[in-house]
Amino acid sequence: YLVSKMQKDAKDIWDSFWKKYKFGAKEDEQIIRQEASSIRWKKIEERIVYRYGSLKGLDVVEIGSGRGEVSVVIAQKGASITLIDYSEVALDKAKALFKNIGVEARFINSDIEDIPRNLYGSFDISMSFGLVEHFTYPLRRDVVKIHADLIKPDGISFIGVPNAYCLPY
Repeated sequence: YLVSKMQKDAKDIWDSFWKKYKFGAKEDEQIIRQEASSIRWKKIEERIVYRYGSLKGLDVVEIGSGRGEVSVVIAQKGASITLIDYSEVALDKAKALFKNIGVEARFINSDIEDIPRNLYGSFDISMSFGLVEHFTYPLRRDVVKIHADLIKPDGISFIGVPNAYCLPY
């Protein structure tokens, strides 16, 4: 009960946050230009190109995606994107962002513990940015495992955890 109440409270907080988040097409374009020129993106792209040669045709999932700004940049490079978030409000914001930028994605409203099993093992890349630090052991371990469960045997996972030394934050 305590964990589920905590998760419901957190969902309400995130929904409230996302409801206040109002950007239009012009701001979205600027945000994506900044992401595409960031050190974080350059390092991610470097690792993906080293492994796969390019991003074209890759299947990518972002867990706890929020708006999915990194996923937009990956979609612009030709990958197929799936965004998973338990906040429908966040996914609505993501849909608007993807539409404003002119790229497509699949949007799944799901708690991380309830991700459909048929998605397991179906992605080349799994990623999250600012997700795992919201969990404590043993749930944190489970969240990291889900990243691994979602990828193919030769897949890559990116897990970004903001902290005081993380330049983007």
